[in-house]
Formats: sequence, structure tokens, C-alpha cells
Amino acid sequence: MTTREKIEYFVTYYKVEAFSVLLVIGIIVFTVHSLSSLSNKSILYLGLVDATMSEEQYDRFTSEFKDYVGDTDRKHFVTLDYPIYSRGAIVPEDIYNSDTSYQQKSMLLLGSGVVDAYLCPEIYVEYLLVNEDLAPVREILGDEWTEKYADLLTPDGYALRVDPSKLDEIMILHYEPVYLVFTNNNHFPEVTRELAPFLLDN
Repeated sequence: MTTREKIEYFVTYYKVEAFSVLLVIGIIVFTVHSLSSLSNKSILYLGLVDATMSEEQYDRFTSEFKDYVGDTDRKHFVTLDYPIYSRGAIVPEDIYNSDTSYQQKSMLLLGSGVVDAYLCPEIYVEYLLVNEDLAPVREILGDEWTEKYADLLTPDGYALRVDPSKLDEIMILHYEPVYLVFTNNNHFPEVTRELAPFLLDN
């Protein structure tokens, strides 16, 4: 038989068996992938407001932070969420005829409780405070580290000022001053607290 005849013969007499085998393989692959994904764990979710970064910078930040905290588990990962826009903190006057996608993302992040910390401008700090989504810095860092960074702490105790020049190599933030804030939804406090010295001391 020619190659074409062989294919036609196979399709005619073995299509049900072939489909069954492919279906079983597909189910196995899907199951293995799902179980693998379930075992992955985000140890830090950092929201970056009005920021840009390349894929290389993203990988560098996440890799260096994992090294900094001493986490060698390949199933643990760091998530950087960008872009989040400061416009998401402002409700447009004509909400019915405006693009409200910025506000929708900000509200989604608030509602999901997935974010551990943000690097953001003052207007976004105020937005998070109004929505009661921020934890006092002392609650996250403890007394010793809070005193260490006392000169960077805002009077209300909810934010730390970050020198943007320290971040130039890993991201571009389009504003100044830059604030580091922590949410009430810290999933791994022992990891999140390391973010302050990582950003402020390195």
C-alpha cells in the first residue's frame, strides 16, 4: 500500500482506538499539569503602580529577591503585578462615558486580597487607606526594623519612602516620591517583611 492508502486504512479501522488513546494522554497531561500548578506557591505578590519593566528586569527582581530571602524551592515564585495605574485611584466625573478599566483593576486587586505590598505614589497610598487595605508598617516589620527606618516612615505610620534611584536598574517608576506600603492580606509575613531591607538597603 502507498502511504496515503495506509493512512486511509488506519483512519478507517482504528480511528476510535486512536481517539481513545489521544484522549487518555490528554487527560493524563492535564491532570499532571493541574497537580503541578496546585503545588506552586506565590510567596510575594507586589503591586507596581505606574511602573514599567522589561522581562529581563522582571526575572532579575524575582530571582534576586528569592535569593535574598534564601528560598530555593522551585515551586515558590514571586509575582510582580504591573501595570497598575494611579488613575485607578480616581473616580472619573463622567463615569458612564469614561474608560473605567483602571478603576476596575484596582477594585479587583482590593477585593481579591491577593496583593501583599505596593510600590506606589501618594495618591494610591491615600486610595488604599480610604479602602482600609493597609497595615501599619510597624505591624509588618516589627519594632526593631521600624525604628531602623524611622526617618523614612510617613507620619501616619502606613508607608515608607523609597529612593527611586535604588530601583533604576530593575524598574522605572514614573513619579516621585515612591512609597512602599503593606496590605492587610499578607500571606507570608516573614517573606513580605524582607521586602523593606531588600529595597531600602541594597
